[in-house]
Amino acid sequence: MHLRLLLSCALLLASAHAASYTIPWGPNVDPSLFSISINASDTVTWIWADKHALNVVSGADRVADGLFDSGAPLAMKGHTFSHVFDTPGSFPYFCAPYKRMVGAIEVAPPPAAVCAAFIEVDIVFILEASSTTGPDTWKIMLQFAASIVEMLPLSSSGVQVAFVSFSADATIVLGFNSSFNSGHIKHQLMNAPMMSGNPSLSNALHLVADQLMSQSFGFRGGAAAVVLLTTSPSQEFASALIHNVLKIKRLANVVVIGVGSLVSKVELSFMASKPLSKHAFFMSSAELSLRINVTLVVQAIACQPNTTTTTATTVSTASSASTSVGQGGFSSSTSVVTATTATAPPTTTSVAASTTTSLASTSSSLATCGLDIAFVSRRHRPTPGISLSPLL
Repeated sequence: MHLRLLLSCALLLASAHAASYTIPWGPNVDPSLFSISINASDTVTWIWADKHALNVVSGADRVADGLFDSGAPLAMKGHTFSHVFDTPGSFPYFCAPYKRMVGAIEVAPPPAAVCAAFIEVDIVFILEASSTTGPDTWKIMLQFAASIVEMLPLSSSGVQVAFVSFSADATIVLGFNSSFNSGHIKHQLMNAPMMSGNPSLSNALHLVADQLMSQSFGFRGGAAAVVLLTTSPSQEFASALIHNVLKIKRLANVVVIGVGSLVSKVELSFMASKPLSKHAFFMSSAELSLRINVTLVVQAIACQPNTTTTTATTVSTASSASTSVGQGGFSSSTSVVTATTATAPPTTTSVAASTTTSLASTSSSLATCGLDIAFVSRRHRPTPGISLSPLL
């Protein structure tokens, strides 16, 4: 069955898609989180991370310039201060009581167009909520997912989103048919709690494939995409993980984002659809806040393939010579709807038909990826005989 295409506005107006970003604020917070990149008309909210007396004051070299000021230092954990940035430029700021608490907001002009046409697709976010992730990175990951949702044309006949968090167990926070209101979905995301135990990605994938992707949760059985954000390598038997990865890749186009330095590029590149350059990303928590990275993921999961794409310079991606969208990707029979008012010529992409990969036929790929047949955990994996580094 052909995928139905939704013709979006050729230009996404910034006023209609303004995003909100959160910065944890305190002397014990990683200072790299204090500087982010946003678009004009976006809102930044600082959240007091502890009970220290804090304020937020705009200005370079710790000299106030009067653009924004939260007032006298206030000691109140959970207190917030927000500012809307309407003008492109660089806006440094600081906390008066603490010299090392300085940052900058880089404001870019409004984006021209994310994509000329969206596809009808069911998208599920799978986010690791374990102690390895940590509360600060967890909030940034949630904000990243929320920023993607804000860019999508949500409806029962358009783009639907669902959300699963996992650690030792996995939980369905939102089904595909839970809501089509981006504000409500964002509220649910930003209030999702962290979880205990050692993370089991296999449990999360099993929950998505066997329960979430069903009519009872609003799954329509057509095009689907998975966006996985994880912060640690798998620590479970390879057979269970491989089985569930292959099951998901039969059902969906899979984008994998490894956050931080602990992730295994070998494992995550195996999980991602092809080409890896568009489906496997490895970045710091600070890079998750960059708008260009949000746009890249939207283009990978929801844009009609024959549209203008964005090139990122801030993210380490896996590369691949393949030009097809891998298992669960777009069908070669997909019709094309192009916005005649697009500001740049469409990019022609060769799209291959989806294929079903069996566990047996994947054994050679696993060997190439350096995955041990008994364990995929770093702490248990022997030195691989064949390295994946040429693909990275």
